[in-house]
Amino acid sequence: MNDFAGAAGLIALLLVMLLNLTRTGRTKGQGNYTRPWVRGRVPARKPQPIVLAEHAALWRARAKELADLGDAAGAERAIQEAHLSEARANREKNVGRASAMSKASLAELAAREEARMAAREAERRIALAILFMPAGQRERYQREWYAEMDTLSAQEASAFALQLLWSAPRTGAMLWLKDTFGRRPA
Repeated sequence: MNDFAGAAGLIALLLVMLLNLTRTGRTKGQGNYTRPWVRGRVPARKPQPIVLAEHAALWRARAKELADLGDAAGAERAIQEAHLSEARANREKNVGRASAMSKASLAELAAREEARMAAREAERRIALAILFMPAGQRERYQREWYAEMDTLSAQEASAFALQLLWSAPRTGAMLWLKDTFGRRPA
């Protein structure tokens, strides 16, 4: 019974943490942070264009390293990150000249980046949901859930992963109870 109380406490703690992660509302960056001696809102510090340009150079160097190692896909992703960093640096400098990439390709890269971030978020949610499953069944559930996510768009996959994460503690507890007190032959 002591193990059950510990497992129930752990599940309750994880549910509270999950609730805090998914809660929407005011974040640290929102609100009016005024002091009596400061009028208005204190402006946030913006990234400097020089630092962003150096960031692009680092990505280009990484792309060359990956190309030398034979990782063409990784090199292509690094080049795309370099282009995004350059675009951010140009935007921060408010330079009117056109960049090497067209606005359409920058919009495509931004959309691709948003989809990649949604996919990574879904993967993190699945990884957390897997922790609630019994150790012997984690690999099977992981394969099944990733196969289901491969058929969905990025936004649908993110919603699916959130739904799985919400139901994972209950499912894991039911599987654990079935394994522990399962049916016995009559």
